[in-house]
Amino acid sequence: MKLVKKAWVPLAYTGITLVMTYPAILHLSDLVLAGGEDAWIFWWNNWWVKRALATGQSVYMTQDLFFPQGADLTYHSFSWLNTALWLILEPVLGNTAAYNLTVLWVFPLAGWGMERLVRELTGSKTGAFVAGLIYAFVPYRIGQYNHGTLMGTQWIPFYTLFLLRGIQNGRWRHLILASLFLVLTALVGWNLFLYSLIWAVWIAAYAWVKKIGPARRIASATIVTTLIALLALSPLLIPMFSRVGSQDTLTDIVNQDEMQTDLLAYAIPNEMHPLWGSAVEPLYDRMGGYVSRVVFLGFSVIALLIYTLVRKPVRQQVGMWWVGILMWWLMALGPYLKLLSRIYYNIPLPYYPLSRLYVFEVLKIPDRFNLMLIIPVAVAVGYAVTDIRERLEGRLQTAVPIALGLLILFEYLSVPFEMHPLRISSFYESLAQEQGEFGIIELPIDLHFSDKHYMLYQTEHSLPIASGCISRRPSEATAFLETNSFIGRPYSN
Repeated sequence: MKLVKKAWVPLAYTGITLVMTYPAILHLSDLVLAGGEDAWIFWWNNWWVKRALATGQSVYMTQDLFFPQGADLTYHSFSWLNTALWLILEPVLGNTAAYNLTVLWVFPLAGWGMERLVRELTGSKTGAFVAGLIYAFVPYRIGQYNHGTLMGTQWIPFYTLFLLRGIQNGRWRHLILASLFLVLTALVGWNLFLYSLIWAVWIAAYAWVKKIGPARRIASATIVTTLIALLALSPLLIPMFSRVGSQDTLTDIVNQDEMQTDLLAYAIPNEMHPLWGSAVEPLYDRMGGYVSRVVFLGFSVIALLIYTLVRKPVRQQVGMWWVGILMWWLMALGPYLKLLSRIYYNIPLPYYPLSRLYVFEVLKIPDRFNLMLIIPVAVAVGYAVTDIRERLEGRLQTAVPIALGLLILFEYLSVPFEMHPLRISSFYESLAQEQGEFGIIELPIDLHFSDKHYMLYQTEHSLPIASGCISRRPSEATAFLETNSFIGRPYSN
């Protein structure tokens, strides 16, 4: 009975996940949770890691892409934790079901982590549960389910919770747990790890303002937690640092001046919604590109955020969380103001000087800071719901928070979740039977579309291909494509 009582929260989020990702549960084994070409990169990652381990090859170097030169994968976007989970599940459930579960497991864990954090801060189960709904199912993060290295923000609330506990009581157990969740975040994606290090500075400032612990303990706890995590991650970090400066590994760094969130996007409802999605889609199309899509927090959430500003007792509680909201929001807006697809270069924003620093060039896309914006937003709403409930009496104490939670979920609804069958021609199955050592050139060659499909097909035929799509692609990887007289110069940079 005690176990059920403790497990009801993650079980509840699991049940809600099945509804919010419908019809995924009905097609775990025959359809793939893939809303775009980027999903095939992570599908390929799983295949490649398994192949490398089975054949004794280095995971960081492949001849299977950009044949005949091959490619250095040191800076490629591996999601090590998701791949590890896939390796465990794949022999039992099969490739497709295992992959889908590496996507789905994020949602209940994210909700549970935020629920634990907000319950610790507010003492309210109700406010905490609603905060978890926001964090787990906000459309922007759902929209990242093609990117295993981005959507997996489930460990950051746990990291925040245990770092705050460690700052408060100085216990090593909590600091080690905070380090563990920081490591797990890094194993999901290095971008999230860097975001978390930035977030650690805010946590330290929050602890100092709230006087959670003495300044020395705040500094030492934050530094020690980070150092433990870096030590644990050193087997992965050392190869990366050893390659810095040895070659051109950042050929795909984008122009941050054009990859920010459109300010108008925060006011446009969810385009994935089954009722009004098609009505707002033209507005998103006018903003252009894949960034600035579905950053809408929900009218109900925005109203609750306004409540935290209007209601003085709540405003005093969430003041620092509003600092966090403003920090991530301004970073997501990028170096210059963007409004309805037009960038106003005469209106620089606070992020402008940061965008010129190397670490932010590596992070590449300011729009992705919206992933972190949801953390302080969910916490602030948790305080609002807690306060509203305390001001009510009788059955309204239960009915109103439930109604708010349902309203939030309704605004976030993104069903049916996009899924696709694996479409791999039988030609590739027969190609796998060919004898001899050779590579394949497939046309057209296009970094942003076709090449990702060719990587998917490679998981069927297992032969080297002359193109590919990897993160931080070395410039020499495309030398054969760029200089071959038969191909010409079709390679899209």
